Amino acid sequence: MKPSPELETLFESIIEQQQISTLFQPVMTLGDATAIGVEALSRGPEGPLANPALMFELASALGRSGVLDFVCAGRAVASHRGRAGSLFLNLLPTSVIKGPLTPDTLASMVEDTVMSPGQVILEVSEEAWAEELRHPLLETLEGYRQKGFGVAIDNVQAGQMSLDMMATLRPDFLKIDIALIHGARGHQARELLIESLVYFAKQLGARIIAEGIESQEDLDTMLQLGVGLGQGYLWGRPTAQPI
Repeated sequence: MKPSPELETLFESIIEQQQISTLFQPVMTLGDATAIGVEALSRGPEGPLANPALMFELASALGRSGVLDFVCAGRAVASHRGRAGSLFLNLLPTSVIKGPLTPDTLASMVEDTVMSPGQVILEVSEEAWAEELRHPLLETLEGYRQKGFGVAIDNVQAGQMSLDMMATLRPDFLKIDIALIHGARGHQARELLIESLVYFAKQLGARIIAEGIESQEDLDTMLQLGVGLGQGYLWGRPTAQPI
């Protein structure tokens, strides 16, 4: 994506004025349908950058992904202020490593609310496990953990990279990718993969979250396979009000 001067100016205005809103999708216990927390989903203002995928694509093209993640995290923490339960923050691997969001700056954001660092869970995806990112990612996440923040691996698909990342990172949560969830019932290979992830997570002391649960069949299948937590449209679309 080659940004036009107009889009670049618009992006910088969004950053300067922090024109980011946050929607929240609950993370549910599957057995009794109670919420343990929410995942924060950032949105741009009305206009050409309202689509978050386009906004983050533009930020990447401008070399400003870390700044956008910083603003999104700040808005999410502020919007969640005073609520119980966990707040899951999706961050790009390079943003975790390079900042400007750091363990200290995130701790400062949380101190300005009545939240505790233990309520905030940083989500990083499997793409973070590229060879050149592993050591700095582990080092930076250790800094977050020392401050009391939790860690989740997003979009887990049970490949070798995911397994290696889980074993090394030892996260608090594993989020199973939607591609494994949909149509899992009666699909022997998918069921076995999910069961293996449930077992592996238990050995690591991590909790499993199934992403993209949209039907009662999805829910029933995850319960049968031993998955304890989930999120998806079965419980409604993301909203501006956290739990």
